[in-house]
Amino acid sequence: MLSLYKEFYNNTGKPHMFKMKDKNMIEYADVFPLIYLKHVFGRNHAIFACWMMDGMNEASI
Repeated sequence: MLSLYKEFYNNTGKPHMFKMKDKNMIEYADVFPLIYLKHVFGRNHAIFACWMMDGMNEASI
């Protein structure tokens, strides 16, 4: 899933926008989009999409 997300930035011409903090650690701003992708392509994505949107709203306050 991480490679798909990274490829998204490459295809939009903004590969510099995706940065890994460490070998196995992503930036905080990339957490929710990756969770969303994982569950869209997995099971029960409607439940997790609602949960994720709630988390994003709280983080933006």
